[in-house]
Parts: sequence; structure tokens; C-alpha cells
Amino acid sequence: MEYVWAVLTVIGVALQTAPDSRQAALQVQLRPAVCRLGPLRSHWRVMAGDALHFRADISGLTTDARNFRRCSLTLDILDPSQKLVFHDQLDNLRFPPALPSRTVAHYLTLPIRLDQKPGRYTLQLSVTDLIARRDALVQQVFEIAPPDLALVRLEYSSDLAALVPVAPVACVGQKLFLNGYVTGFAVDQKTEAPALSVACELTDEKGERIGPQQEQEITEPLGGQRVARIQFELQVTVAGRYRAVVTVTDKITGKKATASLPLIAWDWP
Repeated sequence: MEYVWAVLTVIGVALQTAPDSRQAALQVQLRPAVCRLGPLRSHWRVMAGDALHFRADISGLTTDARNFRRCSLTLDILDPSQKLVFHDQLDNLRFPPALPSRTVAHYLTLPIRLDQKPGRYTLQLSVTDLIARRDALVQQVFEIAPPDLALVRLEYSSDLAALVPVAPVACVGQKLFLNGYVTGFAVDQKTEAPALSVACELTDEKGERIGPQQEQEITEPLGGQRVARIQFELQVTVAGRYRAVVTVTDKITGKKATASLPLIAWDWP
């Protein structure tokens, strides 16, 4: 698992239907998300070793003769002392004319180093309209919490190797893999092995468990790594709204940590 500052472009989609945007003001709104392509959440706090997911809602981009919108994104991260610690740019993003919308959305993911200094950081995102040659800048403060026992970077994938992340939505009968990492655990002083017990259960909208609980034991030495990968295979056979709840217990320290991801299963009418 590589812990570096990095930006991963996920997807750009059209949102709210509105009139033509040729003369509209260029505006950007940032919203934190639970996971890649996942639902929004209310806070900008992330654990060291986790990933900050957010969505940029961009309105007012000018359309060209084919009704495409094009822009570039520049992302800067400032540390608590306002020193630039990360810079990246995404060039020539294109949004197709699938809908007559004046607002498009672009999901981004910012992985956080496990040893990143805790504190309040500033995210600066600059959007350049490549057709009208105008810019918009938005800032957002986010907090990196100190490392502790935690389940981080939880997300679904459609493959065992976790190379194809997917949104928390599935058809009835479709198999998904829930992937993530455990951080902040202790190791035995002699064997340098952890003693982790990880359990995953699927709950319904009432919080009641459906199906058997899956369990994993992580007790082998990790070669000096301070992260442990976890994976659970899930399948829902009835349409509805669910939540995958993962709990880890560090048997050396007695600490516990819990995290969850929503999952929507739908069926053809």
C-alpha cells in the first residue's frame, strides 16, 4: 500500500438541469464524500493513512459548438503553516452533452500518508474554463487526525484484485468486494506480528444483521509494514438499502474500531 499525496480522477457527470450556461458565472462548490463515487458526508475530517474523497460541483462552464464543456483543475494543498506540500493539475477534462445541464460534478480522491503530520490543512482548487478562458478558485480546510487503530480506505470493487473500484450500488445477485486497510495496531515485541480480529456484517435499514458474519484473523508478521489489508466478498439477493459494517479488534491493546459503507441493491422492475 503506497501512502503518498496523490490525486485520482474518478468521474465527471452532469447534474442539475438548467438553461444554457454560456453567460453564467463560473462557480465551484466542494463537498466531502464517503468513498469514491459514494454519497456525500457532513465533515472534512480524515484519519492519517486514510483517503479524502470529495466532489467538485462546477457550474457556468461555457459550451462549445458541439455542446461540450472543457476545463482544467489545479489542486494545491497547504499544511498548517500554509506551506505548499502538494501540487497537481488535471488538464482538458471534457463533459459530454448528455444533459442540458449547467452543473457538472467531478469526483477526486486524495490519499493521505500514514505518517502525515496531524493538523488543519487547506485545499485549494482552481478551475479554468478552457473555452471562455476564465478561472474560479475555491478553498476548503480539512483536518488530518492523528494515527490510531482505524479502518481506512474502505471501498467496493468488482474484482478480487481491487483494481476496479465501483460505486456502492449493485444489481440483485451481483458480487462485490469490500476492500480496506487496518492501521494503528500494535505488534508483539518478540514476533513483530499483529493480533487482529476483523469482522464484517451486512445490516438492513433498521440496523439488523442479515446473513452470517464474516471473520478474518490477522496474526502473521507483516514484514515491518504498519498496515494490514482486509477484503470481504458480498452479495445481496434482495433489493434494498444496506450497510456493510466492519469491526476490528486489536487483541494486544484491547482497542476496537468500527467503520461502515452504504450499499444500495436494486432490481429490474
